[in-house]
Amino acid sequence: MARKRANIFIGNERWTIHRTSRLSTDRDGECDYSARTIRVRASLQGEELMEVIVHEMFHARWPDLSEEAVMEHAQEIAGTLYGLGFRHEEEHDG
Repeated sequence: MARKRANIFIGNERWTIHRTSRLSTDRDGECDYSARTIRVRASLQGEELMEVIVHEMFHARWPDLSEEAVMEHAQEIAGTLYGLGFRHEEEHDG
């Protein structure tokens, strides 16, 4: 069974990434600065999952960065990593 939470460092702060089905229907991820938690829709997979995690990590690290810049950079990084073969462990199960 895959982990639903991961503890990471963003900058010098400990953050938690939590995969959940409890997000507004209009979003796939969110960054909660006060709780230092990134929530990502549990049903996401593949490059889409990677892009949302990278996107929310950009928000956590650089909260003043524009949404347009966050989107552009997250798409570039996730696309490159996915193209190079990086995958989530769930994609290797089965």
